[in-house]
Amino acid sequence: MPKLRRAKTPVTALPDAPLPRGIVDPTWRVPTEFEERRRLESRHDPATPSGCRLCGITLAPKAHWITVGGFKCCDLCRPLIAGLQHCWANIIARGTDERITGEEGEELTVRLGHPAFFVGRWATDPGVDRRWGHLAADIGETAFIALRSIRRAKDPRQRSPTRTGCAWCGVARAPRWRPTPWHFGRNDPRAYACPDCWRWIQSAGVDQGSDIWWQPHLVACCTGMRLAVMGADYGLVPYFETTGREGTAEPWQYLGRLYARLRARVVRDYPSYVTMSDRERRIAVLLAVDTSPPEPPRPLADV
Repeated sequence: MPKLRRAKTPVTALPDAPLPRGIVDPTWRVPTEFEERRRLESRHDPATPSGCRLCGITLAPKAHWITVGGFKCCDLCRPLIAGLQHCWANIIARGTDERITGEEGEELTVRLGHPAFFVGRWATDPGVDRRWGHLAADIGETAFIALRSIRRAKDPRQRSPTRTGCAWCGVARAPRWRPTPWHFGRNDPRAYACPDCWRWIQSAGVDQGSDIWWQPHLVACCTGMRLAVMGADYGLVPYFETTGREGTAEPWQYLGRLYARLRARVVRDYPSYVTMSDRERRIAVLLAVDTSPPEPPRPLADV
């Protein structure tokens, strides 16, 4: 009886998951082991035009390039060799600064496929007339939507049940939400509080039905005071009393420049209630120096 031989699995340079059309040439097929070995061992011809290893743009013989794995690599793609995240950042932002982590770059590659030109191509293959021209025309928008989906899935923060910002600081996303007795207007939805503000709302007794003297606790929560000081309200208006509804990306962002002025007044009036930064400490030392002119010397009394 003849001995059965185990079939060899074709060696590929692509992920196991099928890639969408438009990322890689739709006519691409899984190469055999011999074809893949020959492709990986191929080298570009300096005397003929060929595509950049990453962006695929055609590099003429007189152009400046470096050699990476047998492929030409243009000067613009030289910083992108460090990782896939840099390639995706360049594709999404088209030259602007879009920071993507290495984990996010790998996740984008799993979802959309490998973006580099060398995947499934030979080093002698001609390139394209523009950078990343071998990809789909809307790949930048598609990758940006996928990136937002990846970040949203890993972000533990969520919107409030009423899709509004925090009642006090106005932040739009938080790990947990607690209902408050306040509303965004007479007929508008109930205002919810994030965990940082809820601690001060409880300290003011609002959760127990008390609706007085909570303004000093609002100031303490906003400026980082360790304790609330009765009478120190400074006219601060919480987010639920403003015209905002959707919330802001950062806490207290709705205050704008008023936040820095409020913090400076609290540091000046109650320095023992806050933890001052190095800059605030230097300013406090300068303000504490007596700048009044010295008194003229008095004549000695006659003895």
